[in-house]
Amino acid sequence: MKKKYFLLLLLIGFQLQAQQIKKIEPPHWWSGMKLNTIEVMVYGENIAQFTPSIKNENITLSAIKKTENPNYLFLNIDLSQATPGFFEIQFFKKKRLKILYNYEIKERKKNSELREGFNSSDAIYLITPDRFVNANTSNDIVKGLNEERIDRSDDYARHGGDIQGIINGLDYIEEMGFTAVWPTPVLINDMKESSYHGYAMTDFYEVDPRFGTLEEYIELSNQLNSKGMKLIMDQVANHIGLEHWWMKDLPTSNWVNFQKEFLNNNTVITNHRRTTNQDFYAANADKKLMREGWFVSAMPDLNQNNPLLATYLIQNSIWWVETLNLGGIRQD
Repeated sequence: MKKKYFLLLLLIGFQLQAQQIKKIEPPHWWSGMKLNTIEVMVYGENIAQFTPSIKNENITLSAIKKTENPNYLFLNIDLSQATPGFFEIQFFKKKRLKILYNYEIKERKKNSELREGFNSSDAIYLITPDRFVNANTSNDIVKGLNEERIDRSDDYARHGGDIQGIINGLDYIEEMGFTAVWPTPVLINDMKESSYHGYAMTDFYEVDPRFGTLEEYIELSNQLNSKGMKLIMDQVANHIGLEHWWMKDLPTSNWVNFQKEFLNNNTVITNHRRTTNQDFYAANADKKLMREGWFVSAMPDLNQNNPLLATYLIQNSIWWVETLNLGGIRQD
């Protein structure tokens, strides 16, 4: 009896300690992928004080990277020999096991490598989901999110359209002759205003609950595939929303462009002179401001020259390709 009681206390202890980990991204991966060494971002209070370890004959922790922020760790994990299932990531402090996290490796869908993207033969139907069909009125307002209102008289407010509305409209889209559907982003935009368009993401791995669920997003893709049609995902690697959880605790000193200025309450906006990218005679100052300035004050510009961030964005893109069986990407 004492032994069982001790084990129960031990398990409770691990669960409580595991709460110290607030985010692990990507949240899972697959076996048999061409990208079989991933960089896992671990976020939690003072997580860098712990020493991570993986004791699995098929999985190797090949590198541990720390930043100046003690709340982040980046783990390079070799999954080339991994099989579907869970494996343990252990976190030690002073040689004592303190945190135990079970990371999942999913089985990759059959014939995923044969996936075809859209091409010039496709007719693509562009949808702003919030403006299309409101099939589920119960998710119009989600308590706890920053913008809690529906107002169809306001151009910049939410109107209530959702993923289920797109699913319900697929026959209509197919009958018009379209072969692919491109919805503007449906990932969460927990912004204080004008969040309907989807381009100010506040979490790269979460569907906005006002649009629906991840399961509905996957169902949209499945329904399109059953019709011989393709789902194109509108991805945003250029910027995030100001309310993204990163902005409250930035991983590095250069995670976003003009970060020092932001921390000093001085947001640097792009000049929007887009031809500077092709103009041999453009001033370097104009090129830099166009390339690194924030789109607007509510959209921090991501510094893709940071290798940790670059890897994060690439992995996120691949994660969604695999999760949704995408027929293409529109990169903002």
